[in-house]
Amino acid sequence: MSDRKQQILELAADLLQTKGYDSFSYQDLSRELGITKASIHHHFARKEDLGIALCEWTGDWLTKVYQHIDASTDSAWERLERYLHGAMSYVEREGKCCPLAALHNDVVLLPESMQNAMKKVDQVELDWFTKILRLGRERGEFDFEGEPEHLATLLVMALKGAYAYNHVHGQNFYCNAMKQFKTLIS
Repeated sequence: MSDRKQQILELAADLLQTKGYDSFSYQDLSRELGITKASIHHHFARKEDLGIALCEWTGDWLTKVYQHIDASTDSAWERLERYLHGAMSYVEREGKCCPLAALHNDVVLLPESMQNAMKKVDQVELDWFTKILRLGRERGEFDFEGEPEHLATLLVMALKGAYAYNHVHGQNFYCNAMKQFKTLIS
């Protein structure tokens, strides 16, 4: 990927996480990068094309995060703990929301092609949590009823909701929600 295209994508990802997809424009990107809108259109003809690239960027970003966590420990509990702590630290430190959650906030406004790209990223996230829950149950680290896939879905929904509520109610909201989730699996 060219340097300019990468710069556009990285700034768009930052704006996505701080303003939301529908709340930034090519004019915002142009002004911030000091380039013309035509230069942006050269790399991403339509905002929809940029949005699909943002979905792919998010999927790559999540995959790297998951690979890093997986390589750091063999324990399912520790993997889950590292993710939960890292996610909260990211939200608090960077003042950003999860890029996938940001896209979900605007989902009704997004074209079908972007919604399809989001489904792929959703699956990356759900697959990783399912893997961790399944691994933990197989090793006796977790004890829960039901299918790991269903509990992974519940966890992801709880995480996204906790991120959003955290902005209004403070970090304790997220911590308490995740503490409660942990009681469901122990």
